[in-house]
Amino acid sequence: MAGIWGMGMERASGPHIRGFERPFALLDGAASHFSYAAYTAPHLELQVPDKLPAFYRERYDDGYENLTFSRLDRAKQMGLQPKAVLPSARLPEVPFWSGLSKQEQRQSTRSIELYGAMVESLEYNIDRLVEHLKRTSRYENKVFIFLSDNGPQGGDLYRKMRNRP
Repeated sequence: MAGIWGMGMERASGPHIRGFERPFALLDGAASHFSYAAYTAPHLELQVPDKLPAFYRERYDDGYENLTFSRLDRAKQMGLQPKAVLPSARLPEVPFWSGLSKQEQRQSTRSIELYGAMVESLEYNIDRLVEHLKRTSRYENKVFIFLSDNGPQGGDLYRKMRNRP
């Protein structure tokens, strides 16, 4: 999914002839380049380098409700949110933190720790790509588009899987 179109610049040998419906190639003699870097989305608790989760251990032990309030307060202090902004309402299917058993709290905390580690790994690797482009004088005139879904898996995926018929 990355590279320079090198199959000829004439329309008869262009990308449409090879089955590409929406190519990014410029056939007027100018070379085009489209790169696609597909990182694993931080969505489920997938593989994370061993050293990263330790940094996040115990950071979220106060629960997701306290995390919501502390992050919103910090955003207000930094001027990123107006002082009058309130946190979003808790979804009815999300239990109060205090209503979870210690085991459920630990499982939820561990999920958040791993999600944080996955996002850090993603940022680290994107930074490596940017630094490489700068080091090789190919950084200028680039457009970076970052697409992702809305974050970690909602609910207890493992419980849903165990209860499947």
